[in-house]
Amino acid sequence: MHLTIEEEKMLEGKYGNAVRKSMEILVRVGKCYDAARMIPIVSAHAGGGRFLAGKAGAMFMSLCRQYLYPACDG
Repeated sequence: MHLTIEEEKMLEGKYGNAVRKSMEILVRVGKCYDAARMIPIVSAHAGGGRFLAGKAGAMFMSLCRQYLYPACDG
């Protein structure tokens, strides 16, 4: 699966562990579907069900939010 330079940085952890883990998941899913590349998106809904449930899910989403929307914290 081809990744852009920016996507590679995300996968390497340059933007923190939450983004790295998200990219690991997305790359694995992409490989399962034989995706050639990722596509740009403007917005998304995180509907993870059991994956995002409970304290661990709340912590994961908090880490993602801190990177993606730092102005919203505080």
